[in-house]
Amino acid sequence: MSGKFTPVGQPFHMLPQKERAERYRQFATDLMQKAQQSVDPDQKAEYFAMASGWHTIAVESERAASAGDPASVASAPPHHDEVASDKPSEGD
Repeated sequence: MSGKFTPVGQPFHMLPQKERAERYRQFATDLMQKAQQSVDPDQKAEYFAMASGWHTIAVESERAASAGDPASVASAPPHHDEVASDKPSEGD
């Protein structure tokens, strides 16, 4: 082994706008499912808020793709696994 790192996939920011929009929409769908499964009202609300953010980014990305704008969407909300977890924190 040469010690060289070879990435497995294409970097997210290099994907076409349409494909990024599909992924954003999938993030939103995943979070909606988590919200529906959650019994904690605060966590449920957070999941719904994050899903809404991803949906908004998906719509903006689709709009940019249909307009032929090669620029990426300026900022995306953090992925749900980076913000919330199904497990309570140690202090809970």
